[in-house]
Amino acid sequence: MPTVIETVQRMGNDLLVQVEIFLYVHSSIESHPDNELTRAHAGSGSFCKWGNLEAVGLEEQARLLQSSDVFFSVLETLLSGQTESYRKEVGKAKAEFHELITQGKSCQYESIDHAVKAAKKAMQVALSALARLYDGKGGEVCYVPDANALLYNTELDAWQFNGVPAFTVVLTPTVLSELDDLKVRGDDKVQPKAEKLVRQIKEYAGRGDLSEGVTLATGMSVVRSLAAEPDMAHTLSWLVPGNKDDRLIASFLEVMRHHPNCEVFLVSRDRNVQNKASFASLPVIAPPDPPGQQDS
Repeated sequence: MPTVIETVQRMGNDLLVQVEIFLYVHSSIESHPDNELTRAHAGSGSFCKWGNLEAVGLEEQARLLQSSDVFFSVLETLLSGQTESYRKEVGKAKAEFHELITQGKSCQYESIDHAVKAAKKAMQVALSALARLYDGKGGEVCYVPDANALLYNTELDAWQFNGVPAFTVVLTPTVLSELDDLKVRGDDKVQPKAEKLVRQIKEYAGRGDLSEGVTLATGMSVVRSLAAEPDMAHTLSWLVPGNKDDRLIASFLEVMRHHPNCEVFLVSRDRNVQNKASFASLPVIAPPDPPGQQDS
C-alpha cells in the first residue's frame, strides 16, 4: 500500500502522462511571423501561438483543468507549513500546467516537444517539494474514521484490516465533537452507540496520553487523537468550513500532512464522504464489519 508521498507522486505522474497525451494528440503550435502578437512578445523571443482545439480536445482540456486543480490543491495543502520559497516553486509549476492546458492566444513554447519538456520539468519541481515533509512516525498504517464508521462498528479493539498486521486509528476533533453531539441529539438507535463510544474514548484516555497513542489490541492496534481543528483557510478551496464532512476531509489532509511516510486511509461508509474523498483522489475504505455481522 502506498504512503502519502507515494500517493501524491502517483497523482502527479498520472497528471503528467495525461497532459503529455493531450499535447501530442490534441494540441498544435503554429509559428506567428509578423503580426501584433509577434511584436508584443518580441522581447521574450516568443513567435508562436497555440492552434485551435477540436471538440474532443476541448473536452479533454476541461477534464485536465479539473485534475490539475485537484492535484495542486492537495499538494499545496500538504505543503502549507513549509517555507514560502518552496510554496512559490510549486505555485510556478501550477501556473506552468495551467498555461499548458488552457493554451491562451500567446505561446512561449517553440514546439510540442518543448511544451512536454516544460511540463516534465515543472512536475519534477513540484514533486521534489514533498521531500521537505517530516514524519516522526514513518512506516505506520493510519486509519482515520468518520463518525459513521465508528457507529457502524463500535468495537474498536476488534477492528482488523486484511493484510495489515498492525495499525493506528486516528480520531479527529471533528469526529469527537460529532460523537459528543450525537450522544445528546441522536435518535434512539444512534444515541446509545454514541454514548458507548464516548465512554470508550474516555477509557482509552485513562490508559495514557491519547495524543501520543494508547493500545487498543495488544500487538495489533493503537488509537491516537488529534488535538487541533483543521485550518480551513489552508486546505482545499472547495471545502466549506461549516460542513462537517468537509471538515472531516480537511482533518484527514492534516493527518496526511503530518504523516507523509505513512499509509493513511479515510474510513467511511457514508457515500457523500466517499465521493468527496474520491474527487480529491484521497484513499478511502469501508470500516470492518462488526463481529458476527456482514456489511449491508
